Amino acid sequence: MTDIRDIKGPLPLPAAPSPLPWLAGGALLVVCGLALWRRGRLRQAGQISGGLTAQAALQVLEDEATRLGDREFAFRVAAVVRAGLEVRGVAATARTADEITAGLATSTFEPELGRGLATLLARAEAAGYAGGAYGPGERAADLAAARALVGGRP
Repeated sequence: MTDIRDIKGPLPLPAAPSPLPWLAGGALLVVCGLALWRRGRLRQAGQISGGLTAQAALQVLEDEATRLGDREFAFRVAAVVRAGLEVRGVAATARTADEITAGLATSTFEPELGRGLATLLARAEAAGYAGGAYGPGERAADLAAARALVGGRP
């Protein structure tokens, strides 16, 4: 034998890195992202476009109610009520009036307030989308129901 090369056996490969640190890091990022998203949603609860709170928007609406057309009044009073419901913990911004009314039936609100809000939302939908008319008494009743809902809460 004239071959003097040293024949070595197979070399062991280093162990594959564990995916657990990467999974834990990803889970931590997801939890932090959800916490920030929830904080932002809670901060926005009760705010109407323009950053007004439900109470401030109601005050502006009461000041301008006589100058607004039926459709504009309907949209604005419905927005105030939805923001007021969000402040009280009822999900209302992404629901229809029927869904909100069904939720009010099982909520902890006073029955009279719940009926008033259900009537307000139905009347606002009719005026806003179907061209229904608002009389002065109906506007006053809807403003009173919105005032009872918002009632000093921010």
